[in-house]
Amino acid sequence: FSDMLTHLNRVSRLPLFVCPENYNHFKVSFTSLYVKGKLYYYREGVFYDKTSSGHYQSVPAPAGAIIEKLPAGAVEVRENNRVYWKAGDTWYEPIGSRGETVYRVVR
Repeated sequence: FSDMLTHLNRVSRLPLFVCPENYNHFKVSFTSLYVKGKLYYYREGVFYDKTSSGHYQSVPAPAGAIIEKLPAGAVEVRENNRVYWKAGDTWYEPIGSRGETVYRVVR
C-alpha cells in the first residue's frame, strides 16, 4: 500500500505554464500524480491534464487519485455507515498511510 501511495502521490514542484482561454501564461507549482498509469497535475482541489497543444486544462477528479490534504471547503458526509468528504462534486474517502490520513477520490 505504501509503495502505491508513494507512486501515485509523488510530489513535484514543476514550473508549468497554464493557459486559461484568453489569459496570459503564469507560473505555478502543481503536485504531479499518476492514476491508473495516467499523469495528472493537482493544485488546490483542481485536477489538470495536458492537452495535445501543450496547455493544461481542468478535468474531473479521476477516481483513485490520492491527495494528502482536502480542498478548502470540503464537508464531512456519512453514507452507509462510512465517512466521506465532499468538495464540489468530488467525494473523497479517508484512508490511512503510515499513521497519517490521506484521501482517495471515490466519485
